[in-house]
Amino acid sequence: MSHVFVFARSGEITLIGWVPERTQVALAEQTAHTVDGVTSVNNLLSRSGGRLN
Repeated sequence: MSHVFVFARSGEITLIGWVPERTQVALAEQTAHTVDGVTSVNNLLSRSGGRLN
């Protein structure tokens, strides 16, 4: 199970939450960068058992 929250403002994306596998942290950031209009991504995701860092 994962819990990912996405906040967007003026092309700036912030990803907050957790995912079950480390590779998913990078994948979420890469995917966010592909969205039209996105100028930056602040990736605060962690691979953990449900705790925000």
